[in-house]
Amino acid sequence: MRETKDTAQQLIKKHSGDINHNPYLQSRALWLDIYGDAESRYRKSRRLNFYLLTAMCLCILGIIYMGSKSKFIPYLVELKDGLVVHAEVAKNSNFSTVQPKLATFFIQEFIQSARSVSVDGYIEKNYQQKAYAFTQGPGTTELNAFYKAHDPYEIVKKRTISVSINYVNRLPTQAFQVGWMEISHDSQTGDLLSQKRYVGEFEFKWDKPSQSTFILKHNPFGFYITNISWTGVAS
Repeated sequence: MRETKDTAQQLIKKHSGDINHNPYLQSRALWLDIYGDAESRYRKSRRLNFYLLTAMCLCILGIIYMGSKSKFIPYLVELKDGLVVHAEVAKNSNFSTVQPKLATFFIQEFIQSARSVSVDGYIEKNYQQKAYAFTQGPGTTELNAFYKAHDPYEIVKKRTISVSINYVNRLPTQAFQVGWMEISHDSQTGDLLSQKRYVGEFEFKWDKPSQSTFILKHNPFGFYITNISWTGVAS
């Protein structure tokens, strides 16, 4: 293309005096004026497209990276008589000192969520979501088996269940032994039906907080129960 353009320009220059009377030279001049720089424009547009494509890819990667970052900021909140006395952002520097207390709190949250049965469908659904947010691996499988054998939506047709934690003991291994009382009331009348004691052992671990918004809502610190064993205690 460039050789053709140069040859045409030389030809026009050589016969410039005759261009006004030469249709061929006039046509060549017009062609050069309109299309003569097509190859140059093509190369420039190709470079521009490449730059735009690169910028677009960088923008997409940036959006993906920002979207994958957690939007939740966990806080450590100290309560006294139901009032907040201290609150700060959870950091690695202060997290290890409160880990044991958090583990004790979360194991109680799990038991109350997993074992309670509410007549309110929304509350019951929230109980189950919270319980699953605290399980991982075999713990999730065991919780599935428990709900399959003790369907809360069938139980609530006759009774509701509330849970009262009696004690929480930390075992030498990564496990807790917990005792609690389950109080049953008639779903229709509210009359007390029974009170039964339970005991359970729960293995747990600390892991990286999940990126799932569903899990982070209930379990922002990465506390997971990996094994569940619970049973009723004879009175």
